[in-house]
Amino acid sequence: IPAYQRVGNIATDPADYATTGFPYYLKPDGVDDWMVTGNIDLSSTSNMSIVAGAEKLNELAPFYQALAEFGPGNVEGSFALWHPYSDTQHSRVVARGAGASSQTAFASDVPGNRTDVLTSTIEFGAFRIRYKVSGTQYPNYAGTADPGKFGNLPLYLFSRAGTSSRFRGGFYGLIVVGRLLSNGELAAAHEFMRNKSRAY
Repeated sequence: IPAYQRVGNIATDPADYATTGFPYYLKPDGVDDWMVTGNIDLSSTSNMSIVAGAEKLNELAPFYQALAEFGPGNVEGSFALWHPYSDTQHSRVVARGAGASSQTAFASDVPGNRTDVLTSTIEFGAFRIRYKVSGTQYPNYAGTADPGKFGNLPLYLFSRAGTSSRFRGGFYGLIVVGRLLSNGELAAAHEFMRNKSRAY
């Protein structure tokens, strides 16, 4: 990223600023910004890989900011990325299969005002959730095998079900793949998102 971004008189010309070399991103305000897709049919898979690029600001309570959520809330076949979730869970991925309540993997030491690449894989068959934040591996969740599959559900960005827990920060992109990526594929997706977001 260039050391200096030229900004002209945006009061008279809102487009008068330099763009070359600067990453494009969305900047939801945490008040009323959110997006949703139509239903995405992932009901044939019990595995998921997720890669996202986001800047989490320094936050004070209340926390609970949904960066991305597949499904409206805690429903069967859903997952969610929270960034942050609480004062002790600074970043969190949660998923729910058919035979169990929601299960979570989280990171507890992610500083604010930093752009990170969030990487997760979810396996319902073993009910295993792996989670990395900017390359740092956090404790995995491993529990009772679940026969569930993901659903035919909408994907919400920046809000829980479009009604609450609004995300405030920078958003550089999201990759969702309905299978487990290989280690090489996951590393390539991570590097793609790192370059796109200029994270760490």
